[in-house]
Amino acid sequence: MILKNTQKVKLGIHFLIIIIISVLQIVYPMIISRAIGKIDSTIMTVLLLAGLLMIMKFVFSLLDSWLTNTLYWHVLNEGRMRLVEKLVGSSYVDFQKLDAAKSIMAVENDLETITNFMLIYLTSLIKDVLFIAGVILVGFMVNLSIGLSLLGIMFVMFIVFWKINQQARPLYVTVKKAGDQFLTILFDTNTLMSEMKYLHQENFLKHRLRKAIQYLFESQIPTNYVSYRLWITSLVSFGTIRIVILIVGLVYSVPLSAIYLFIYYLDLLNDPIEEFRINIEELPSLEASRKRIREIENVPIRRFTGETSVGSLQTIKISDLDFSYGENTVFSKYSLTLEHGKTYGLNGKSGVGKSTLINLISQLLIPDHGTILYNNIPYENVNHQSLLREIVYIDQEESMRENLDRFIEQLEAEQDMFSRMYGIDIHNLSHGQKAFMQVLYALQSSSSLLIFDETFAQIDGKLITCAFDQFHAADKIIFIISHDENILKQCDETIELRRKEL
Repeated sequence: MILKNTQKVKLGIHFLIIIIISVLQIVYPMIISRAIGKIDSTIMTVLLLAGLLMIMKFVFSLLDSWLTNTLYWHVLNEGRMRLVEKLVGSSYVDFQKLDAAKSIMAVENDLETITNFMLIYLTSLIKDVLFIAGVILVGFMVNLSIGLSLLGIMFVMFIVFWKINQQARPLYVTVKKAGDQFLTILFDTNTLMSEMKYLHQENFLKHRLRKAIQYLFESQIPTNYVSYRLWITSLVSFGTIRIVILIVGLVYSVPLSAIYLFIYYLDLLNDPIEEFRINIEELPSLEASRKRIREIENVPIRRFTGETSVGSLQTIKISDLDFSYGENTVFSKYSLTLEHGKTYGLNGKSGVGKSTLINLISQLLIPDHGTILYNNIPYENVNHQSLLREIVYIDQEESMRENLDRFIEQLEAEQDMFSRMYGIDIHNLSHGQKAFMQVLYALQSSSSLLIFDETFAQIDGKLITCAFDQFHAADKIIFIISHDENILKQCDETIELRRKEL
């Protein structure tokens, strides 16, 4: 993941503060222990030491957690926003090169894996190194045997960790492969289910999805044993260290307060060792996560960064426009002029480029060559957000349901007049009447380009006539995509896209 300079500075400061906190957690118990050591009663010494250490541990843990979590969510959210911006701002061709399921995984899972590595795993590693170094140093200061025992057991524990992780690498790779396969099949199932139901073949998709879930579940079972092996290793190691400290303490008459201090240091190590143990399981998948995120980060953004506000659209002029999906040419030297106050009907067979033309006008796609002028402003100079504010797009699927409900509420006071004009009961609307209401809502909006994509397919003739009466009175550019000849005849101009454009 590519970090911005500000994020690198924040990470650097974060690690520096973690180092300072870790050093303080090692040093302050010794200072407290020496101060309390002057008290005669051993029990009182241990109780005071235990109380002060617990309070300070809580304070430092709270500070550490707050710092790590704040930075974690900041880095994760900024990373997600940047990846989504890349996906949204990429060209259609570049986006098609990416696997959709893997792109979703990169934004959700992979980014989290890498953020965990940078903040949790590396932080745990730093704390482990500092704590272990501090504990072993104190051990040598108190007793040579304790120091040597600590050093030996820690060394053996990390060697066992490393060997278990090496043996588990193929298992983690299998789990990652199963996860990728599951996401891909889930995405395919969601995309193709309606078509397969139409062909009565939905059971095929269900069978594929069931097999993918079973494969993912079966591949995850062995990795659970790896987690248990790592957990048992750390449990045995720390248990052995405690026993060694108690035995050496009894043999060499080490003060009870010093023994408790060692036990405290071991408890201090528990959390970072546990975090290290958990995150070490993610290391084999780290490279795959980096690769998927790198693929998205390398996608060029083709969204324009113009600053000129377009205002109300009076004219849209397309000249010598070329556009292709890879090797499939959709438009070649295509020209078109749209003027406010006119209604345009767009007709053509499926796949001829109607949606592509709309997306080019809306700057959701970028032309390969040619120009698009909005009020004589070149498309590369137009502020994209200001252009989108001037466009209302309505399809057959009640795409503006929420706004429509609000619009109907506003008509409550004029219900009788509305019923007389259009013969519509706004509390009992048919599907076609809802589509008509969406047309009226678009007309009363401040947007200057209205696009109706097969919106009139289910509106009856009388309401269509009412809609066109409103169109002729509106000072807007109205674009109607339709296959109905009766609707196209009522438009001021008809744009016919033919296969020769392909």
